[in-house]
Amino acid sequence: MNLGIGYMGYKDKAVLISDFLIKSNTLGLCWDIGYDIGLSENFAIGFQFSYMIGTLTQYKLSDGVNTQTVKLEKGNFESLSRIDFSVGLRFNK
Repeated sequence: MNLGIGYMGYKDKAVLISDFLIKSNTLGLCWDIGYDIGLSENFAIGFQFSYMIGTLTQYKLSDGVNTQTVKLEKGNFESLSRIDFSVGLRFNK
């Protein structure tokens, strides 16, 4: 089991009529838990569940010439949350 706190960066390059870039960052939390099941003396199958959470309250929008800071209103904050589930084969020496 792990618990972490740290920097979450966000970057979105896009083209609508012209190129633009959205950048932001926030403080994020991460929690995960995993479990390995032994298949033999040297092999195991492992399962892991991870959850990351972070929320953007503002971002910088740049078109290559001008940059502006956009502050989001409460209720319109952008979530950077995600859930991951992984399965792996482990080799133990």
